[in-house]
Amino acid sequence: MVRLVRAPKALKDEEDWEPNEKEELKLEELKLEGAFPEEILGGKSPSKKYTAKGKQNQKSQPANRTKEIEELEKEIVRIQKELQKRGVITLPDFEKRFADEQKDARRSKAKTQKKKASKIKVRRKTKYWRTRAVELTRMLFASRDSLHFRAPVDHVRLQIPKYPEIIKEPMDLGTITLRIKNPHYKRFYPTPADWAKDVRLVFRNAMLFNGRLHIVHLLALRQLNEFNRLLEIYKPEIGVDAEKHINILAGLEKIPAPFPRFKEACNVLEYFLSHKKTLPFLTPVNSLIIKRYREVVHRPRDLSMIRVKMTKYTDFDQFTMDMRLVFSNAMLYNAQGSPLHNVAVCLLEELECKLEEIESKAKEAALKLEEERQFKSLSKGKEDELKLESLSKAEEDELKLEPVILPTSIATGKKVKAPVFKKNKKKMMKKATKAKKQKPKKARASPKKNKRKTPAKKRSTRKAKKKKAEVQGRRSKRVRNQ
Repeated sequence: MVRLVRAPKALKDEEDWEPNEKEELKLEELKLEGAFPEEILGGKSPSKKYTAKGKQNQKSQPANRTKEIEELEKEIVRIQKELQKRGVITLPDFEKRFADEQKDARRSKAKTQKKKASKIKVRRKTKYWRTRAVELTRMLFASRDSLHFRAPVDHVRLQIPKYPEIIKEPMDLGTITLRIKNPHYKRFYPTPADWAKDVRLVFRNAMLFNGRLHIVHLLALRQLNEFNRLLEIYKPEIGVDAEKHINILAGLEKIPAPFPRFKEACNVLEYFLSHKKTLPFLTPVNSLIIKRYREVVHRPRDLSMIRVKMTKYTDFDQFTMDMRLVFSNAMLYNAQGSPLHNVAVCLLEELECKLEEIESKAKEAALKLEEERQFKSLSKGKEDELKLESLSKAEEDELKLEPVILPTSIATGKKVKAPVFKKNKKKMMKKATKAKKQKPKKARASPKKNKRKTPAKKRSTRKAKKKKAEVQGRRSKRVRNQ
């Protein structure tokens, strides 16, 4: 409903305005129908039952009176316009005020609810990691690999007297589940790190007591890797960092490769050793329990046997043959349609896919090597050509002789040195400098002292050479004359 108030700045002629007879009749009709309160002009504020345009809720009104209400709305709009023209101001609708108040109330409620929710989250944070820890322990307990880790080790029944001496802190998955489910779990595990420490202790004890080639050691490794994988997924909820993935074939990495593609073979074996479906193929088949197995399967193979024989293989094909035998033997002994037969078929298909990938990578590597060799050969050819060109230029430069001044005594029979090249001249100069450095300088004798006469040594001088040439010439003449 709207409230009408006289404008303060109304005209003087319209100060004593009163509605006409027609308008009075219409207003009375509206009052009877309940569209307006008793005091339209300058009265108390209308109640919240009335709407902005002077009509009640349509749900309470009958269907026959919808047309009448529409007509009344039109007349109210017309009256409001006439009042505005004459200087009468209408106050804002009460519905808008009510809507604004409702919005403010909703916002305040939302804020209070958020505060309450934040407080509840802070309280639940301590319990939330516990629920995830219970889920993870159940998953590990339900897996097939955890058969040896569900209950504490009975060293008396299993006849292992040295077990308490080697392992001083025994632990199993059963005790961990009981401790977490206990409402007073904070006595045992005040933080999630303590819980993760106990879970890892179960598998590390098994790895410590059993050797690397034992199946329990292998199963413990698989379970530990699975636990680390789950911790990586639920890290934001639990808040514990996962350890690095442990390689099952850690001992074979340091050994030199006994055959080509040894690393690729190790990767394939590691994949199948850590596969969830390869549990029945990890150990050899017990022929005492499964009778007539040796009659059907003449060459039994299993993954633990291949793991031991990895250093004895001399070729990659031998490894692939043994891997195929593991799954083909299971297909041969078990009937078609049985679960083991179906698992063996799936694993054999995976093996073939892995081998195809390895072969494709090997071909790509061979093609790359050939391309590199061709490129190197072409580059070498170009380098040789460039070297030949450079050598030819160097030879041409060497052939350019230095101008040599010959002596005028050639006619007299004097010997003349051959023309010296640039490089040879440099070498000779270096040799001469070295000889000078090596020879010690002789002390000059004083001219006053009388020297003893000593036999003159033969010296290669020009005079001696002249005499020799003359003597040889005389001898040759005598020989001719004779």
